[in-house]
This record gives sequence, C-alpha cells and structure tokens, in this order.
Amino acid sequence: MAGVVKMGHDVKRGAWMLVGLLAVWVLVALFFDPDLVDDSDLTLPEREVDPAQNPYPEIRELVWSESKGEQLVRVWGIVDGTEPSDPAFLEAMLKQYEEPLERFGRYAAMRE
Repeated sequence: MAGVVKMGHDVKRGAWMLVGLLAVWVLVALFFDPDLVDDSDLTLPEREVDPAQNPYPEIRELVWSESKGEQLVRVWGIVDGTEPSDPAFLEAMLKQYEEPLERFGRYAAMRE
C-alpha cells in the first residue's frame, strides 16, 4: 500500500512541475514582444539576372525544330512511363545534344 501512495505523490509532484513550466512558458510568451526586432533587413533580395553577365547567351535563344520537339516529347514519354524505354535512343540523344547539355550544366553550376 505504501508503494501506491508513493506513486500518487510522484504523479502529483510531476503534474505541479508541468503546471509550473507551463506558467513560466505563458509568462515568457506574454511578455516577450517579437515585434521589437525589425527583421525586414534579414530577408534576401530577389536575385536579378543580368543578361550581360550570362556567358552562355545562346541558351536563352535555343529554338527547337519540329523533329527535335518530337524527340523531346518521346524522351518525356520515356521519363513519364507512357512510352517504352529505349536505351539506344536515349544514348543517341545524349550524344546529339552533348554540347547544349554541357552548357546547361555549367550555367546551372554558376547559379549555385
């Protein structure tokens, strides 16, 4: 019977500790005014793209012909799963567009 009384006392003590911690938290929340700090200067400005500093301007003017567009639609179908995978076609596409893909990769790395 003594163990039951001891456990009830521990539960009461734990409950009062929890109430005390909650009271402290409520007091801190009430008296701490987060608007005292002006954090508007902490926001990062929107990055502006300067076309004059783009070392690969031809990427912006890439124009796909009708046949190239059809090839890209086929690649998207393979990625999407609506068309069967064709490794030979994909390897041929990678070889054909190796130079523009390399330029895209270098330009993307510059933005990092």
